[in-house]
Amino acid sequence: MILNRQVLLDASRDFKLLFQGGMAQAKPLWPNIATESPSSTFAETYGWLKDLPSMREWLGSRVVHNLAASSYTLINRPFELTVSVPRENFEDDRLGVFRIPFLNLGESVAMSPDQLIWAMLLNGWNTPCYDGKAYFAEDHPVGNSSLGNTLALPLANLTDNPAEIGDNFGQAFTKISTFTNDTGQPLGIIPSHLFYGPTNFAAANRILRSEYLSPGVKNPYFNIAEPVMVPWFGISPIWILACCSRVVKPVILQRRKNPEFVMKNALTDDNVFFDKEFVYGADDRKNVGVSLWQLAVGSTGIVPQAAKRSEAAKK
Repeated sequence: MILNRQVLLDASRDFKLLFQGGMAQAKPLWPNIATESPSSTFAETYGWLKDLPSMREWLGSRVVHNLAASSYTLINRPFELTVSVPRENFEDDRLGVFRIPFLNLGESVAMSPDQLIWAMLLNGWNTPCYDGKAYFAEDHPVGNSSLGNTLALPLANLTDNPAEIGDNFGQAFTKISTFTNDTGQPLGIIPSHLFYGPTNFAAANRILRSEYLSPGVKNPYFNIAEPVMVPWFGISPIWILACCSRVVKPVILQRRKNPEFVMKNALTDDNVFFDKEFVYGADDRKNVGVSLWQLAVGSTGIVPQAAKRSEAAKK
């Protein structure tokens, strides 16, 4: 094939369409747990992250809830993914072999928020939220007291009684469903999703997808929440019960710049002239952060005694 401007334009158009097709075909998990928030500058401050106030009967003056009483700032970060196509593949008319790589490029870009979000939640016991506490903590200040959204329990209750397998899940369900605001009013949070790693696959589906726990014993948690396996949790036993059905979800995906397909494909570009490579890539600007801690309960998956035994065994 003789390389000219039209050949390069046609190839770049095809590569871009494949990239867009890969993005469209991707099935990321992050939409389950994240609210997408647009950004118009280098950072955004979320002053409304403090509480979930409720309507009250209007007696006397209005009660004003200060949306700037607490703040949480996310600074946008740049990300990129770049590939190259050797010049010889153009000359030998072998561009068809790059169909899958460019589809994969688009899929990887579409799923990149997953890498950020699940790594953040995996470290949720050290990730600060708007009140200065870790997102999963035992002492989030609420009014004149405090509430906790963390547990140290395995997903499946370790018992010989099949009817008790979901007891630990039940503790998390009760905890998140009974959270109150600063005035002691119930928030009315109903958990919708259970997020867990591959090691908890069987337990999660037994708890949420089995209509009966044993012959004649109905499962009270059957279909009460959507189980979502998170491969990014790896072998970690952590699990998270969350409310993802509200306008605000537990995680914020802040986007400053949507993914953009870019290229250096002119015959006079240095990468072509010196290295015989046509370069294509994608970049965006974004960041992730946690929102209201009241929307999730996280468990380390390990009871404290077991953790101590594990540490002792390592020594």
